[in-house]
Amino acid sequence: MISKYGVPIVDKSLFEAEKQAAFASFRAEMHRWEKVNPACRVALEGDANAGDWCVLFEEGFWMAFVGERGMRHDVCLFTNVWDALSYAGYRTVLSVTGETTFPLLRPNVALG
Repeated sequence: MISKYGVPIVDKSLFEAEKQAAFASFRAEMHRWEKVNPACRVALEGDANAGDWCVLFEEGFWMAFVGERGMRHDVCLFTNVWDALSYAGYRTVLSVTGETTFPLLRPNVALG
């Protein structure tokens, strides 16, 4: 039932460009937090097995979840990469540092 709400990839090159731009923006922001606490980690496009937050695209949705010992916990579905990364960053920083100031990530320029 939920699959009908998934995001189809119409233009693969545009999808990849937006994903890479979002990941670069996310990595830059997380780098600031890693200086404060090295435990601020998020696995991009993969499952972590150590209780870290993960973000990946699967079956038409961007997913943010905690990966631990091959299981996915606290799974949240998003229709765009920016919201998924913002959520995972917020949850990671909150759980590691107690801070709630992770920014809402948005694209700087229109792609395409």
